[in-house]
Amino acid sequence: MSRELRCNLCGNTYNAGHAQQLAAQRWRQRPVSRKMEHLQLNAAVRRGLAQDLSPDKSADRLRAKHPHAITHLLSKENTQS
Repeated sequence: MSRELRCNLCGNTYNAGHAQQLAAQRWRQRPVSRKMEHLQLNAAVRRGLAQDLSPDKSADRLRAKHPHAITHLLSKENTQS
């Protein structure tokens, strides 16, 4: 509740309509996150899926095979396509 008030005050008062406008504006200005944007990672995960590996198992194999290459891109969110 306090975060809602802090983010959406209009002067010293809270107005629900104004708060909705501010929320919509923040939503439009948020950065767009694209999963699997890294082409090599995308291809490697898809190859693993084609071999009936789960995304997590595919990521584990990539970490083992390339410990310093693209593993910083491997997270559960990135490998879920």
